[in-house]
Amino acid sequence: MSSHEAAPDPEASRAAEAERLLGLPEAALTGIPGLYALTAERVPRSRLVGLQALLAFAVVHNALLHPPVGWGTFLAVAAAAELYAVAGFFVLKRYFARTRRVHLGTVFLTADLAVFSLVVYATGAHASWLWPIYLIRVADQMWIGRRRAAWMALAGVAFFLGVMLWVGLVEGQPVEWGGVLLKLSVLGAMGAYLVMISGLPWDLQGRTQAA
Repeated sequence: MSSHEAAPDPEASRAAEAERLLGLPEAALTGIPGLYALTAERVPRSRLVGLQALLAFAVVHNALLHPPVGWGTFLAVAAAAELYAVAGFFVLKRYFARTRRVHLGTVFLTADLAVFSLVVYATGAHASWLWPIYLIRVADQMWIGRRRAAWMALAGVAFFLGVMLWVGLVEGQPVEWGGVLLKLSVLGAMGAYLVMISGLPWDLQGRTQAA
């Protein structure tokens, strides 16, 4: 390899290998990072279905636990989540292959954490039992590589902390900060564990091929 050639990106290589193993069609255009079919077709559909399940759990949560959140606030959050999921479906389908400066798939995966935060807020914020939802985003990225999983783990902790700071400092709600710190610690520790074991199949495959 000459000094002018760029070193191969291990994360991109893992993504390409994952695409091959999953039997997905190759990217429609060369040079677009990530899994095209997965990002532009399957993930948006899964997002639509997953948000319906999350909102259903949120309805049951509020009906049983009666957090200090009005149903008007909850319905507004639910409407925003539905609009986001539908918009994401059409934006990724139409523009993912055309946008090269920004990986729209990663943008929407990160934006999902904001939607999770709205649902946590609408189910009581610090009183919500749905706070572990952030770990889903770490888990579904860990098979691609540690870098993506680590980003989602850090972003999830940051978004949850942002919700707590909003309700505690901006809205002035009484927040049990000891409990918040414990939840942040659990999110961080579980996220770190998922990051640590992410990419292990690829590491094993690399060692096997090198043997």
